Amino acid sequence: MLGIDPTPLGTAPFTLATDGPMETTAADLELGAHPGARVYLLPCIAGHVGADTAGVILAEAPHRATRTTLIVDVGTNAELVLGDSRRLLAASSPTGPAFEGAQISAGQRAAPGAIERVRIDPLTLEPRFKVIGCDLWSDDPGFAEAAGSTGVTGICGSGIIEAVAELFMAGMLTPDGRFAPEIESSRLSWQGAKAEYVLAWPHETSTGRPVVITSEDVRNIQLGKAALYSGARLLMDRMGVDRVDRVMLAGAFGSYIDSKHAMVLGMIPDCDLARVTTVGNSAGDGARIIR
Repeated sequence: MLGIDPTPLGTAPFTLATDGPMETTAADLELGAHPGARVYLLPCIAGHVGADTAGVILAEAPHRATRTTLIVDVGTNAELVLGDSRRLLAASSPTGPAFEGAQISAGQRAAPGAIERVRIDPLTLEPRFKVIGCDLWSDDPGFAEAAGSTGVTGICGSGIIEAVAELFMAGMLTPDGRFAPEIESSRLSWQGAKAEYVLAWPHETSTGRPVVITSEDVRNIQLGKAALYSGARLLMDRMGVDRVDRVMLAGAFGSYIDSKHAMVLGMIPDCDLARVTTVGNSAGDGARIIR
């Protein structure tokens, strides 16, 4: 946007052109505002910890906290901030696109028709789910009619996180992320050593294709959550703490993650669930504060 060459961000050590705030005018940026309007850009923190994270810090004020706070903005890159009133550390963790529905067999972006909530009965191993755009669960009377305008089209990031966590809590996944071979269910099928679990049958979807969770899907979620958790642990080690007192999940995606399922997966360090909160678009809040 400012005409700064971003090439150095693509190669180690991912150097910034500037780590300070910048001021310019709407006219210079060709914005549709009064040409004399001033534009202020928050500072970047590091190569892949950008001005959005500076906005999050401004909005959530972890530097004023008496308890150790971890802020996580989950996306293809997860930005993490850890600390309290004494010290703050920040890092970026390359989680990959799985949390946003990419590299998932039935994955899609969070749009109407996407499965966003999943529950699996541990006794019957039958699922129920909610889709974006419909307030009813799939086993509620009238769901098919209520979801008629959106259909069931796939599964988004919050849905895949809950599905994998629910499969584990139902005993269908082992702790290392494999489908348990001793489990028998009409929804579970095997292709050699790999398996897939059917969340929605073809007749339940608007695409005519089933929505499934495959062994490869589970593996991609494991890779993403491992990167995220590793980033948090590295910050904790650098800070010299073995636990966090509070976790904030930020960003458009983070706000839709169920904290219990995130902890079951090991996406975030163990913490009292009552102290795991979603804080919404904190970057946008920070931008409004700086105004």
